[in-house]
Amino acid sequence: MVNVPDEAAKTLLDSLLLLCPAWEEGLEEGNPVEQRFKTVHPKLQIPSAHPAISNPLIVTLGGTLELYWHGGYFYDFVGPTRADDAYKFLEKFFAEQVLCLTQWRNGKKVAGGPFEEGDDALLEGDYDRIELRSWRGNRDRTIER
Repeated sequence: MVNVPDEAAKTLLDSLLLLCPAWEEGLEEGNPVEQRFKTVHPKLQIPSAHPAISNPLIVTLGGTLELYWHGGYFYDFVGPTRADDAYKFLEKFFAEQVLCLTQWRNGKKVAGGPFEEGDDALLEGDYDRIELRSWRGNRDRTIER
């Protein structure tokens, strides 16, 4: 078993493993080469449920709980309620109520993060393409300009 020294991270991990005990197979120590100048934290790699996205959802289990999916940074949680906040967020993400938004300009990814219906300001701006991806792919859409 991987040592998860941060109590909030341990709480989140325990909650996620209650949802799906098989996800424990994706628990591993952080990789210093991968994180170069950051503190190395354990991480949980959750296999993607999206039929066209092979990248796992990565949850770093340190003082800051960071999420990575669909090829990059997705969101993070800090502060005393970070475990609860992250778990509630992930519940909404798995239920496809929160989507992963990626903004593109001239063929390059320039921004991204979470998207919920009503966050229409995130759909504005000088972007060529905006991709919205949901956990299982049921709510995916692409906006071309």
